[in-house]
Amino acid sequence: MAELRARSVQRLSLFVQAARELATETGSSTFTVQQVVARSGQSLKSFYRYFDGKDALLLALIEEDCSVGSLFLAEMISGKVRPVDRARGWIEGVFELMASGEEGYVGVLVREHRRLAETRPAEIATALQPLVQLLIDDLALAMEQGDVRAGDPARDAHTVLNVVLGHIHDLVLAGGGRPADTVQEAVQEAASYVWEFCWGGLRA
Repeated sequence: MAELRARSVQRLSLFVQAARELATETGSSTFTVQQVVARSGQSLKSFYRYFDGKDALLLALIEEDCSVGSLFLAEMISGKVRPVDRARGWIEGVFELMASGEEGYVGVLVREHRRLAETRPAEIATALQPLVQLLIDDLALAMEQGDVRAGDPARDAHTVLNVVLGHIHDLVLAGGGRPADTVQEAVQEAASYVWEFCWGGLRA
């Protein structure tokens, strides 16, 4: 049973990896299921055993990237002692992760997130949960310590996430063709602005 489960996970990962490669190479999500199947070396029948279509594959791609991203983000803020400092590090870290990705691939993620947030909102929320849970935990601790005004940490964290994603969408969709140093400056400026804006509403 364990061996069958491992094979199943491996096949699913091959489809997700194939989609990631195609998105990175083309900077677009216009690749077809047939192209994903061919790249993965699996069968079309096997693809539909895991996914009900291309959107489900894109959701799996976003979910896997958010899961891996949450591990990097947790490491990035692990050296900060105060929950408030970790919350700021979370915001800055999300921008940093975005800026460190392949431009074309990040553009695909941003556009597909925006689209799928409208058509499959519950599944997108599930995909983002590993990232946002880090912020929920730190906001809850900051509230206990009196650094953040009393409230609902989950609601606050999702509000912060929406502000962060809104600015990331603007940066990515308007950033094509800009010099790397200009892009980096814009990312840093946006991260600082978003933190100051959110902190104005969160502080005790």
